[in-house]
Amino acid sequence: MKVGVVVSFLLPESIVDEDYLTDRSGSVRTSYEDLLVEISKKFGGYTITPGLTGGWVDDDGHLHQDSNIRLDVSVVSQEGKLRWLYTEIVKFARSIGEQALYIGIGDRSYILDLDERFTGDEDQFVRAVYFASLHDAIHNELTPSDDGEGYAF
Repeated sequence: MKVGVVVSFLLPESIVDEDYLTDRSGSVRTSYEDLLVEISKKFGGYTITPGLTGGWVDDDGHLHQDSNIRLDVSVVSQEGKLRWLYTEIVKFARSIGEQALYIGIGDRSYILDLDERFTGDEDQFVRAVYFASLHDAIHNELTPSDDGEGYAF
């Protein structure tokens, strides 16, 4: 058995009904379905939890509520795949006009500001996933698996 860490992303529920999305230049971007297919190929699957409502307060103090889905991906620490996941989710979120992206890694959460100046920090994301995996392994007294990918009982 391999043990990974769950990486979660909150995305607007409205994307479920979109076929193809365009970026700001009008170019066709990856569809939601294409993204899910690629995630399945690289990580073996995903879980979607629909119907989540969240709220946030803007700079003027107004409460905004969003209807979201949570996209969960179980990740056994593989640096190249983690970089791909981070890059593709950030690009996807930007292409649908999101200004921020909520990411949950293990029991920690991060909110990325996706404004035009944002370049992202893939290394920080990779380190956070590795840290959560290591924390889980220590907490559960697991040992690294023989293949170097994840942990075994």
